[in-house]
Amino acid sequence: MRLLVRIRFLVAAIAAVCALVLVVPAASTAAISSAATAGNSSGGAPSVADIEDEVMCVQCGRPLATSSGSAADQERALIQGWIDQGFTKAEIKDKLVDEYGERALVNDRSPIAAAAPWLAALAGITSITLLLRRRRQSEPDQATTSDTPEPEPTANVSAADDARIDAELAHLDGR
Repeated sequence: MRLLVRIRFLVAAIAAVCALVLVVPAASTAAISSAATAGNSSGGAPSVADIEDEVMCVQCGRPLATSSGSAADQERALIQGWIDQGFTKAEIKDKLVDEYGERALVNDRSPIAAAAPWLAALAGITSITLLLRRRRQSEPDQATTSDTPEPEPTANVSAADDARIDAELAHLDGR
């Protein structure tokens, strides 16, 4: 029984750690993305650095900011040419979609996919809490068990047997 509780606790702890491993990168990615968007919201001309974290290298399929191949360099040069022509960030992204299709953009995660790490963390924390609560309830409190006498078993004793037991106990008390 105790082994089963420990195994459940260990599984819940592993689930919580895995959930946190998923949540931290997702949260930092969202923060970086919102910071990049806020950095370009001032109305100034975009830079390649503003755009390359939101578009993909069409050859390798990784974000352009992390890609280092010749195709990525060509795509950066293309973006820089459009910036020099005065296109906005949204227009450049539209031109990339027109030229390469939707695969040119970093896929924004759906709301369900974005919430999944948070839900997994919540599930892990909830399961740990429930396991700890169940463990506390299954283990008797040491202070209360030593102070409380065990209840005497009840039996159907006839009046004659009860009188005989009382007599024997009185005899033993008299010693």
